[in-house]
Amino acid sequence: MLRRVNFIKMNKRGISEIVAYAIMIAIAISLAVAVYAWLHDVIKPDPAIDCNEGTSVYLQNYSCSLNQITLNIKNNGGFDVDGVIVKISNDASSEPTIGLVPYDTSLGNPNNVVGYWQFSPVLEPGKSLLATFTNSSGPIRRISYQAFILDNVSMKKVVCGGTAQKEPITGNGC
Repeated sequence: MLRRVNFIKMNKRGISEIVAYAIMIAIAISLAVAVYAWLHDVIKPDPAIDCNEGTSVYLQNYSCSLNQITLNIKNNGGFDVDGVIVKISNDASSEPTIGLVPYDTSLGNPNNVVGYWQFSPVLEPGKSLLATFTNSSGPIRRISYQAFILDNVSMKKVVCGGTAQKEPITGNGC
């Protein structure tokens, strides 16, 4: 009889160890799921923001006067454009790297910073707008321009297209 009692105790001890391991595994899995859910909310990757396919602008013409250059920019794409990035070069064979300073007659537009022109209102498809810049860096021999849009949530500038369009400035430059 004593052997039988010892046998029953040994079986109960074995069952309780199995139950303890099962509970520990369940707790570990629950903690892993909770940590994953928390990290997924904390470190949520921002979705990639890009312009719609076919968003582009081109330089219809330009005019120079004193230390200013006025660009007539046309939206030849199918979507609104919020602005353009404009850079110049004093050498026709070098890459444009100098950002032009926007000339704003409305006593300063805080959205326009060196190298950028933000349209107000947006440049709609098929329409053209003028962008005037101040040039104090000497004669302009080459100009590059590229459209951008503003992200509706973060208001960050999103550059459209892979490369900026570059054009030589003919004659003696601006």
